[in-house]
Amino acid sequence: MLAARRVGISARALPGPRQLAPKLPPYVQSLLRPPPRPTAADARLRLFLAPRPDLQPLYVVPSRFFSQPRGRNARVDANARVRDNLRLLQRTPDDADLARAIFQDIRVEGGATLTEFAATTIASALLQAGKVGESVKVLEYARGKRVRALPKVYRAVISAASEERQHAAVLRVWDALPSGHYKASPWDFATALVAAVRLRQRERVFEILDEVKASEVKVDKIYGRVVGAACQTKQHELVCEILDYMHANGVDCTSAYVRVHRLAFKSGEYDFVLQLLRLMKTHGIDPTEEYKHQIRSLHKAGLHDRLQSVFESMRKEGCVCDEEMYGTAVDSAIRVKNRDLAMSILDDMQRDAGLSKTPTAIFTRAVGVAVLTNQHQLALDVFDFMARTDIDASTAYVTATRTAFKSKQYDFVFDILQKMTENGVDASELYSHVVASFNKLEYYDQVLRAFKGMRECGYEGGKDIVTTAVHAANKTDRQGDVMTICNHDGRQYTSELVAAVRSKQKKRVFEILDEVKANEVEDDNMYGRAVGASCKTEQHELVCELLDYMHANGVDLTGAYVCAQRIALKSGKYDFALELLRLMKTHGMDPTEDYKNQIRSLHKAGLHDRVLSVFESMRKEGCVCDKDMYMTAIDSAIRVNNSELLMSILDDMKRKVGLAKTRAAVFRTAFKSKQYDFVFAILRKMTENGVDASGEYSHAVMTFNELECYDQVLCAFKGMRECGYEEGEGIVTTAVEAAIKLERHDDVMAICNHNGRQYTSALVTAVCLKQKKRVFEILDEVKANEVEDDNMYERAVGAACITKQHKLLCEILDYMHANGVDTTDAYVSARQIAFKSGENDFVLELLRLMQTHGMDPTEQYKHQLMSLHKAGLHDRLQSIFEAMQKAGCVCDEGMYGTAVDSAIRVKNRELLMSILDDMRRNAGLSKMPSAVFRRGVGAAVWTNQPQLLFDVFDFMDHTDTATSAVYTSGIRSAFRSKQYDFVFDILRKMTENGVDASEEYSHAVMSFSKLECYDQVLRAFEAMRGLGYGQEKVLCMTALRAATKLDRHDDVIAICNGLSGKSSVTTPLHSHALEQAHSTNKQEFWERKI
Repeated sequence: MLAARRVGISARALPGPRQLAPKLPPYVQSLLRPPPRPTAADARLRLFLAPRPDLQPLYVVPSRFFSQPRGRNARVDANARVRDNLRLLQRTPDDADLARAIFQDIRVEGGATLTEFAATTIASALLQAGKVGESVKVLEYARGKRVRALPKVYRAVISAASEERQHAAVLRVWDALPSGHYKASPWDFATALVAAVRLRQRERVFEILDEVKASEVKVDKIYGRVVGAACQTKQHELVCEILDYMHANGVDCTSAYVRVHRLAFKSGEYDFVLQLLRLMKTHGIDPTEEYKHQIRSLHKAGLHDRLQSVFESMRKEGCVCDEEMYGTAVDSAIRVKNRDLAMSILDDMQRDAGLSKTPTAIFTRAVGVAVLTNQHQLALDVFDFMARTDIDASTAYVTATRTAFKSKQYDFVFDILQKMTENGVDASELYSHVVASFNKLEYYDQVLRAFKGMRECGYEGGKDIVTTAVHAANKTDRQGDVMTICNHDGRQYTSELVAAVRSKQKKRVFEILDEVKANEVEDDNMYGRAVGASCKTEQHELVCELLDYMHANGVDLTGAYVCAQRIALKSGKYDFALELLRLMKTHGMDPTEDYKNQIRSLHKAGLHDRVLSVFESMRKEGCVCDKDMYMTAIDSAIRVNNSELLMSILDDMKRKVGLAKTRAAVFRTAFKSKQYDFVFAILRKMTENGVDASGEYSHAVMTFNELECYDQVLCAFKGMRECGYEEGEGIVTTAVEAAIKLERHDDVMAICNHNGRQYTSALVTAVCLKQKKRVFEILDEVKANEVEDDNMYERAVGAACITKQHKLLCEILDYMHANGVDTTDAYVSARQIAFKSGENDFVLELLRLMQTHGMDPTEQYKHQLMSLHKAGLHDRLQSIFEAMQKAGCVCDEGMYGTAVDSAIRVKNRELLMSILDDMRRNAGLSKMPSAVFRRGVGAAVWTNQPQLLFDVFDFMDHTDTATSAVYTSGIRSAFRSKQYDFVFDILRKMTENGVDASEEYSHAVMSFSKLECYDQVLRAFEAMRGLGYGQEKVLCMTALRAATKLDRHDDVIAICNGLSGKSSVTTPLHSHALEQAHSTNKQEFWERKI
């Protein structure tokens, strides 16, 4: 209470909006926190160790076993003991032994001490321990003593007894309910009713139902549970009485009937279900939906006898039947083989629903079931019924036929087809389906039977049906049937002819052909299919005889020959294919196109010997060859290395189509087959015949170079030169490379022919091949012939550097300097390549060599320094900078900054100071840039070198170049690297060197406050005060906030007193201090202090 008043908040919060709770001190919170709840073990221990003597014997032995007389104050002692025990039981509500002992003591005392609290607590404790019976006894005893327990106890005991199926206990609690005090819920009524039903107490059930009626509670689920319980216990009479009671009292019985139906059906009480359906009618409820549900359930369970009785009852009750009910009833009647009932149902359906609305699905279903159950006469009767009533029966016939096939009742299939014909239904599609199905099953006798029936009915089968019938007749060796089936139809004769060829019945084949000729049957594809079938079965003699027969009878042979040749080639019968080509000539046909097709096919398959034999036969037959044929033959001749045939083909081709058209294909083929002699022979042949071969020569040079055949490269190049063709740059370069690789130096000079680009190529090649002597020979010849090429020396130097021939590179540079050649570009290229390859020592050597050659290496030194610094190679950078200094090169601001940064990063203090001294001497203190010092200070801070940092500051102080910007840069770097001690060292150094540090101190205070480093804030502020800074309002408030956060009271007072006499600053500062104190719950203390 006291702590709460100190912070200005009352102990009892007033009602209203929610307020933020103050943060109280720990000792106050410990006083306000309630003690921990004792466990059962703690309660028992306190019971046995209680200081009062009358508590210990209470738990061990009840007071009724004591023999001493009751004293005058026994009543008072008993009441006190009961109160103490109840208080103890309240702290241990799960101690059943204690509760039982207290209840026994109350009973001994006559129940005078039993209160609402005692009854509730004892009953709850026993119930938590699982003692439902004892809890019931407590509630009954309380009812007898006119004591009421809390309502939640009654409901809990009823729930526990119901879960444990102690129905008698449920009723006992129900009787123990205090009248007028406890308002029963629908759940309570339902539980009591279920218990009474389970105990078969009929009168009690209706008494409770009367109470339900009188209480006016919601009865949505009560009656359903009661009726369900009665049905489960098979008290059918009680179920009916409850339903009558509900009907009499105006209660909706629909859900109750549904529940009872489901339960009765699951338990197999089918008679009782039927009784319930009839009872629904007496209660004025339409039982149609329940009848439907019952019929579906019985059909699903396969109880067709029961289903029939339910359906009869449904019709007697006058319920309307829909399509599904009729279908289910007919299905069940057929399954139990009750023909009379099935027909009566159909008649009833006709009368009630009308034939115009009668669905065909019912008949389809009935027919299918009849076929499955092997009741053929019933199925036929259904068909007759449909015919009499003009119902579309096509779907029913199809279903019956398919079902007959599935059940393998093949004779009944023909009965169905016959019935369709009798009833005037179109059966053409069904006949086709039957023929195809029997053929698939390989029942050829049935196929012919169905086909004959089809013909007798006047139906014309399609091509496939006739073919199937012919096939079946051939399988059964019924030749007479074959002719009958064909019936002068060309397609049918074709099918029969192909079948005879496949069965190798040669005599039969020509008999069919004679009959075809006699009957003048027309079919364009007949002979072609017969020849193809003969060729596939490798009856070559029969093929030739068929072709002779066709030629003798004036039949066109073109299609037959094409078909036979293709099949012969696919099957690998090449001799027979060639024989067919010769036979075409004897039949007066031009075989040129067929020769071409055969040559293409053989060449594609890689059969080059076959190609040449067919080509020779083609030329002997006098067929005209075009360019494609010649090219194909040349390709095959080259591949089989037949030079004589190749030359004869070329001569023949020159006379007919011209040799110039063979270039690309011949060369590609020769190179692929590695016939290099053919290449030169063809080139020579082209030159002799006056054909331009420049493109072929170039192609040959480049291709031989790719194959690394350098002798052939030079041979082709020399031939090209002899023919007077102009070679391109790429051709010359290729020839030079080949000559150098073969070490033919005379050929190199002859190829170059005083051309600068060619000399460059030769020079680079010699460098790459590390032929040093050859390099300088080429350079001397270039000098002697005064050949000009701007890029020659640069490319040579670059090649030497790439191949790491450093000595050769230096010698080339010396050679260039001696001969007066500009070496600038060469040095730049060499330095860049050497640096990229990591040759840093060689780079330094090149820079020194530049000076010896009289060149200024300053720019190259700068580029090298920047590259090394960017790569992080600070050790290398120092050596380059020292070399630069020794060479006397002038350094600018950027180079000094880079050198200082690297020296600091490698922690080389001596080198750093020497660089600063050199910068002072060379550039002058008046021109020394502060950027160099800022960069050096930042690097020293990041690398954590405090002494080196102070040396830089001292240097700046000695040389009068100290600026606050340099110190500021160091402070910011320290903050970024989180080196806060560094910050104070830099500030102290500023003060020692006489630099104004007020702004830096302010920046430090604000930065530390932002980082929530309050110790450093106060440290920096105290240092500011020591130097005479820190009078700004913002800084004071920041320091005050830091001191308040750290609970440093003296610092707060010191900060506030340090501004005495300045009301414009102190007044807001005092207010800020009070606000901070209030936010930290120390208002009273700060008010006293301030």
